Amino acid sequence: MEPDGRMPGRSREPFFHQPRTIRLIEEIAASEHLVIYVGAGVTITESGHSWSSMVKLLFGELGERSEPSAAIAETFDLPKQASIANEYFQRAEPDAASRVVANLLRRALYQEARWRGGDYTAAIGQFCKEKLASGHEVAIVTTNYDQYLENGLRDASSDSATAELVQSRVLPLDHALDEQAVSRLLEEIRGVLPVVHLHGVILPERNAAVAEDIVLDEVDYLRTEAGSSAVLTGMLERNDLLILGSSLEDAPLMRALWKTKAAGHRRWALFPRQNYRGSPGAYGNHPQTYDDLIYAQRRRCELFRVQVVAPDFYSQAPQFVKELAIASECARGGHEDAAYQLSQYGIRLADWWKRWIGDRSNASGKPTVNAQRKDHNELKRALDRIQKTAAVMIGARERLKLELWVRWKPSSHCRGLQLWASSTGTWLDHQTMRNEEIDVDSEFLAVRAFCNGVVELQSGPNGPRDRWKKSLAVPIRVGSESRKFQAGVIVLSTNVQGQGSIIDEHDDERMNTLIRLLTGTGRERLEAG
Repeated sequence: MEPDGRMPGRSREPFFHQPRTIRLIEEIAASEHLVIYVGAGVTITESGHSWSSMVKLLFGELGERSEPSAAIAETFDLPKQASIANEYFQRAEPDAASRVVANLLRRALYQEARWRGGDYTAAIGQFCKEKLASGHEVAIVTTNYDQYLENGLRDASSDSATAELVQSRVLPLDHALDEQAVSRLLEEIRGVLPVVHLHGVILPERNAAVAEDIVLDEVDYLRTEAGSSAVLTGMLERNDLLILGSSLEDAPLMRALWKTKAAGHRRWALFPRQNYRGSPGAYGNHPQTYDDLIYAQRRRCELFRVQVVAPDFYSQAPQFVKELAIASECARGGHEDAAYQLSQYGIRLADWWKRWIGDRSNASGKPTVNAQRKDHNELKRALDRIQKTAAVMIGARERLKLELWVRWKPSSHCRGLQLWASSTGTWLDHQTMRNEEIDVDSEFLAVRAFCNGVVELQSGPNGPRDRWKKSLAVPIRVGSESRKFQAGVIVLSTNVQGQGSIIDEHDDERMNTLIRLLTGTGRERLEAG
């Protein structure tokens, strides 16, 4: 921690407690005509891939097919690597190159490590549902190939009529759209909830009726850049804009922002401070450096009339979108403007803590030994259920440990997780239990999972004397279905490595079963009475 009480990369005041954050939530929620631009950062926790990782995946195929991939990868940047890889497939499979590439990416996007989860697309679906219920117009435009957005929108719809409004629109690879073509497209998507794919689409299952040509290499970008920019320009001339999961570097987007900056519509970009973790100018430096980087990004984006919204952590990005949905719901209910003020994140979090710790405290408000002992014992019982499941799935029992980390005394000046209960614990003094600041560079897996907002896996012991060889951390969200927030993390550790453990990242069925058990246990322990 730095002398001013901050961790590197963390703002002085908690993001959701900042008056500016609350004002922006209400402002965005009130927009009656909104376009949501979605980059790879939104679906990366579900697909496991960004554009760069997909290029590397395809490029790795060259090595397996006797191409000199290592030397090329060290010499050429990603766009050039994409061109080299695509040219190889065109040469090796002249009649089926696009199908081969699509099948490779399909497996990567939909079949690998789906257990990590993430709730970004679900949050967007919830927000769009509330916008439609309010009579507002909303459209989504994305550079992503996958269909996780469509799935999230349909899952959030409570009736089939709303779900039917969700429609994919895919721009053809050779699109050279004139003004009339753009106008026709914009007219077609009015009255529905469109997801416009600028760079093509890859479906979960091959459909011969759908062309899976995608924008992948330099030539593709050159062919489609003008058309993508024209579509975005047409949208931004008429609507407000919310940018999610984007690096704010895509040329068609930046060109459209520049062309329409005088249109008078509002534009916001969600850009977590955690994006700068590991950058040459920020890693390991004073928090002021992160402030300077965000300030520079804000000044840059002001050139395009875009307001940067900068949560501290990745987990706060989908939570911000959930808050937009809640604010929209409050406004739709015909309440005063202050309605969201009574439902905002900070108030819900404080109310949860008051009730949760109240259930475990005596008349003087101090947590009791019996309450902590009960949670220790409940974790032991939950661990027994997990071990029985492991015995069925892998035919053996292994030594496991279960820990519950809790968002402790949340307030504007207290941002930490505390180890409250353990299946191996008999320690009954909460004041001496480990308490860690919430920080992306924490040595503790539970804290890092809380910051990232997704299931995290750590292989290898923390030290030579650590008997736990692998750990799985699952963030736990509490509250009503539409108003959930993270309240802690449950961590399972094993002394077995490899495929002989219930924690096997290569077995999706095993991981999904395990995560369901851990999530259920975590919610039972963290839901307040």
